Amino acid sequence: MKKLSYLLILSSFSSMAQLAQLPDCSSLEVRLSKEPVACRGQIPEDIIFDIPEQKLNIEDLEKLFQGAESSGGRLVSPMAQPRIQEDLTPFPFSLQCNASLISDGGKKVSFLSKRAFTLNQSQYNSYLTPDTWKHFLIEGNQFDSSVLTPLDISPAVTLPYFKVSMTYNEEAQHFGYEVCESRSTLTGQALSCALGESPISAEETPSVLFNKKVQEGNTSVSFTLKVKCHRY
Repeated sequence: MKKLSYLLILSSFSSMAQLAQLPDCSSLEVRLSKEPVACRGQIPEDIIFDIPEQKLNIEDLEKLFQGAESSGGRLVSPMAQPRIQEDLTPFPFSLQCNASLISDGGKKVSFLSKRAFTLNQSQYNSYLTPDTWKHFLIEGNQFDSSVLTPLDISPAVTLPYFKVSMTYNEEAQHFGYEVCESRSTLTGQALSCALGESPISAEETPSVLFNKKVQEGNTSVSFTLKVKCHRY
């Protein structure tokens, strides 16, 4: 009888430990899952999770998709999976693109940020996120400044997210270039855009310029982005 009681106690502790490891039924992980998930606690009545009504922000979703442990003990991250998209053109091409961003606070010097990226028939979208730039200090606010001072810090302002996209007009035999400010890489929602185009036979594309002015505290900052591509 004592042995049976001991086994029942062990079984009870084991069940409690397993229950403690389950996610809460009201958590994002459970409520946003496409498949039923074992959970602890009361299942909310509004189990049909309406994202706009719940006012979820992007940070919540990014945390959720950073990686959840599966039953096999490995990390799965759906946001990290490459998205399969059709080729933009029936022929191959490769473009080397250079982006330059001037952050001008109306001083004698400005920040010049640079980065390079490639576009081709399969990868014809590119995000320019705040953490991907190399920063320099320049006199004035011109892209052709001859004196570049490399910096290990970024401007003390919020740099925008940008998305560079290509389109192809088969009838006109033209490439289109769209440079947009985007809220984030997750939503891809464009705020405003600048457009350019080039014949597909051109070795070098015209520059596409995007301008934006913001007020941060007592400081007014003008952002000017220039994107230019060439075949390689």
